Amino acid sequence: MGKSIVLMFTIILVTPGCHIRNKENRESRYTTIVKLAIKDQKVSSEWIEALRTRESGAYLDSLADSTRPISEEELAWYKLIASIAGDLNLIRDSLNVPFNDIAIADTIYILLGYHGSDDGFTYQNQTICFDLTALYDNYGSAHDITNGDRMMRLMSHEFTHLLAKKWMKKNKYEVPKNHFAADTAFRKHILWEMWYEGFGVYRSMSSKWFPKGDSLSPATQKVLGELSPVFVEKVLLMDTTKVLTTDQKRWIQENVSDGPFRQKYAALPIGIWLALEARGNDENLSEWVNRGPDGILGLAKKHLTGEHKKKFDEVFHDRYNF
Repeated sequence: MGKSIVLMFTIILVTPGCHIRNKENRESRYTTIVKLAIKDQKVSSEWIEALRTRESGAYLDSLADSTRPISEEELAWYKLIASIAGDLNLIRDSLNVPFNDIAIADTIYILLGYHGSDDGFTYQNQTICFDLTALYDNYGSAHDITNGDRMMRLMSHEFTHLLAKKWMKKNKYEVPKNHFAADTAFRKHILWEMWYEGFGVYRSMSSKWFPKGDSLSPATQKVLGELSPVFVEKVLLMDTTKVLTTDQKRWIQENVSDGPFRQKYAALPIGIWLALEARGNDENLSEWVNRGPDGILGLAKKHLTGEHKKKFDEVFHDRYNF
């Protein structure tokens, strides 16, 4: 990583919607507050708390005690996010469409830190977090011409997670905390992750993944052809095995939504299937939001093809017939 910059203060950038206009000169009632969670070369207590459920206690203690200036590359990502965060205000209503009457508070926060594991995640109910180190490691320089659009997609992805959290609260849907402890908890967690991350990926996919009319591009079909058998094999193992071993659970969990984008065996196909469902109108996705995690296999049953569908239908012939 390149040169470091010493910041002697906490930066808070407020980007109120009433001050931000898009090309159509629209205004928004929403506000986004960008906060840099680094002061005097240390991360803030808020950043530590945001990572509390994502990192080990020992790692967080070490991070809280460590001192490091923000690098030029990380600062560039901060500046990029700060420069476009207000644009999120202008698309919030459209992002909200599949969730109907689910709404997030008018003011949300984007918290920026460093040295976590994931490039983006949410904290509580109004905060989107981005790790500046991970953004640089995963996507290179913030000055790359593709990264402005990518950052908007990533913000849309995480905002969708805030909406999903609100849906879960309204519908009293609880995600098992120790999902490896029991098979029923494990299955519930995996279906939730597929639903939760599938909707996120739908928002973070670039245009190349979306259908033109009713047709997917050859490249998208190729990736679906590679991921569909993995999806089917893992889902069927999870459904038909009476008692899953720890190794089997780890194998099923692997790459549901983590790892390289093209290897997300559940989140990416679900994102593509949602694009096929939407057909350019996100109101068509309300059905799949409201079915919740328990309905996500119905989406798979509808869009799997060929031998993968045949194999899937043999097990689920009397289920998920929406």
